[in-house]
Amino acid sequence: MSSDFPFVIDRIALTEDWSLHLPGACKLRMEDGSMVLWRPGFTIWLNAWGNDTGKSIIDLKKHFAETASPEKFNEREYEEDGRIYYSYRLAEESDDERVPALNAFVFSKIGQLQLSFYFDDESDVELAYTIHSSASGDPATLPDHGIYSQLCFATNMIMKDRQSVTYMYREEPDNADDSGWRFFSGRESQEYVDDPDNTKVYPIAFVVQTTPEIVPHLLAPAGSQFEHDGEEFVPV
Repeated sequence: MSSDFPFVIDRIALTEDWSLHLPGACKLRMEDGSMVLWRPGFTIWLNAWGNDTGKSIIDLKKHFAETASPEKFNEREYEEDGRIYYSYRLAEESDDERVPALNAFVFSKIGQLQLSFYFDDESDVELAYTIHSSASGDPATLPDHGIYSQLCFATNMIMKDRQSVTYMYREEPDNADDSGWRFFSGRESQEYVDDPDNTKVYPIAFVVQTTPEIVPHLLAPAGSQFEHDGEEFVPV
């Protein structure tokens, strides 16, 4: 992934009215008026519109369904919390190895959100459906996603052995790219920590993938320490 674009993960704001939950780290860019979220082999193009015409959500959905390509297949539709979620698959001509795309929409009284998912592996369609179903008006987990791209130290027990973070503390950053955060599984011995090969530098978004529960605490100031007490992270 290019370092020229920020990482995003967890629930992020798309507009003032829409947010989305990303279970894995993606990069973000704006292109041709669309928001684009991507990781290798998986890309989402997003657009949002208001409902200036005052149409009902049923009529909005009907319009998009009727004007879609006649080649569409595997249509899905359901309603939740006053929103209609609608999607279909469509095979598009391309020079790469992508499988049929998932074109997905969410309609509400305030307007509609369109998500176009492109992926190389058919198994990723379930991830696409999960992300589509997460679209709502809920607030983003953090007001600013810039922290996800900052760097941190995490041990191999977390990043290679996939153990969860149970202890985290924040130092004064070493430089502009450093967040100051240091993450541990709680099982590291002093000898293990003293070996520099056992601790590496990562974007915080990568650590969030192992332990999403750290996200609400990422904006805590330098000097903060948190420990998992079996249910949640608490200050120590």
